Amino acid sequence: MTAGQDLRSLVQTGLVKKTGFGRWTKYILKSPDIKIDDSVLEGDEEKVISFIVKHGSINNSECRKLLNVNDDRAYYLLRKLTEKGEVKAQKKGKGRRYVMP
Repeated sequence: MTAGQDLRSLVQTGLVKKTGFGRWTKYILKSPDIKIDDSVLEGDEEKVISFIVKHGSINNSECRKLLNVNDDRAYYLLRKLTEKGEVKAQKKGKGRRYVMP
């Protein structure tokens, strides 16, 4: 059940393409240069930024819990926010936290 939810989330964000149905369903990872549905991301980005404003910082685990997403989705979102300059990463590895710049 969890895998199905994760796959539907990836399809919804545009990272994965779904083909077929039922037991013949296949999921294909899209190329990184394909545009992702920003309307889904914008809501999640706002939630993450609001969390940081309220609590001072966020890490990957907190992001996953906040958005009810898997590790890859949380990493992708936090990386995207960092690249856009909306958040700044502190430290590296397991101790990494994201704060407002």
